[in-house]
Amino acid sequence: MGQESARREGGAPEQGLPASSAAQAQGHAHLAVPNAGAGCRPAVTVGVVISLPERLTERIRAIKCAYPGPEAGIPPHITLVSLAACWHEWADVERHVRAVAARHEPFRVELGPAQTFLPVSPVTYLSVTRGQDALQDLAEEMRSGPLAFEPAFPFVPHVTLLHPGTETQLRDLAAAHSDFADAFTVTSIGLYQQLPDARWAHREEIPLATNSQAAQR
Repeated sequence: MGQESARREGGAPEQGLPASSAAQAQGHAHLAVPNAGAGCRPAVTVGVVISLPERLTERIRAIKCAYPGPEAGIPPHITLVSLAACWHEWADVERHVRAVAARHEPFRVELGPAQTFLPVSPVTYLSVTRGQDALQDLAEEMRSGPLAFEPAFPFVPHVTLLHPGTETQLRDLAAAHSDFADAFTVTSIGLYQQLPDARWAHREEIPLATNSQAAQR
C-alpha cells in the first residue's frame, strides 16, 4: 500500500492506511506484482497493516505535519504486506488474514529512535526497537496462500515520518527525533483494499487471538 501504487492508479490516497513508500523503495513493504494466467479474475490491491492507537497516532501526526507533502496526510502505521495484484477472491484473502491473526496473541511494540534509509531511499522513519520478531512472524505467515510472493528485500518494520524529502530535511528530522520513544500493544490487524480511484478502503480490523483461543490451539 502507498504512494507508489497510488501514483500507478493516477492519484494519491485520500483515506485508509497506505503502506510506507520508504519500505516500497527498498522492497520492504512488499508491493509485489505476481504473474497471472490467462482468464484470471480481475486483480485487487491488498494492504495488511498494524494501526497505531489514537494517542500515538496524534503524536506522530504532529511530527509528520511539520513537513507538508504526500506522507503528511497518511495515518501512521506499520506495513506487513502490500500486494499490488492479488488474483484470488476477496473472501479467500479475508479468511487467510483471519487464520494468521488467530495464531498470534497480542504483543508489545516499542518505537524509536528516528532514522533514515539514506542513501538507498529518501525516507525518515521511526524504528521498531521491540516486537520485531513478532512482526516478522506475522509478515512471513501473511506471505502465503492468496498473498504468497517472494519479497525482493528483507522485511524491516517501521513507521514512516517523511517521504520524499531532501537529504537535509531527512537528516534534520531524524536528528530532531533521535530520542523518540513510545510503545503500544498490537491487538489487531487492519485489512485494506485499494479502490479504482486510488483511495484505500478499510475492509476490516481483525483481532489477534485471545488467551482462551491461544489455549485451544
